[in-house]
Amino acid sequence: MKRILFCYFSPIGYDYTPLDIGYILSLLKEKTRTEDYSFKIVPLSWGKEEGTGYDPIFEDIDRISFCHPDAVFIFLENIIWSKVFAINRVKPLALMLKSRLPHAFVGVQGYRITKEHVAELFSLGAVDCVVASDPENSFCELEKIL
Repeated sequence: MKRILFCYFSPIGYDYTPLDIGYILSLLKEKTRTEDYSFKIVPLSWGKEEGTGYDPIFEDIDRISFCHPDAVFIFLENIIWSKVFAINRVKPLALMLKSRLPHAFVGVQGYRITKEHVAELFSLGAVDCVVASDPENSFCELEKIL
């Protein structure tokens, strides 16, 4: 069984499931064989805590590693927190993931991601794929993505 994580950036203290990820997950559960995949939604930190300089990125990496994923998809935007576009957060996170979990597939999803962002992520060796548009239908082709 392949363990697939869907990660999103969340402000500390908020416990919710992003609508877009929840919708994609419900489609995947309906369209994939449940004995082939397990899915989990994992919140990640918002970033450095203001005024402290503390960056919980290592806690995020530990949270992801603890799940022993075969694939990790990191969502750059969020319907609820519409001002989120975490391209600068995902670069070091994806690089650290590749270092810690070299066999895990790392993908990012973003509506506002540009060709320049995609080129940079691939040139860094940080990701294996980018889902830039129509994630609902794209993720229904999960076997092709992986």
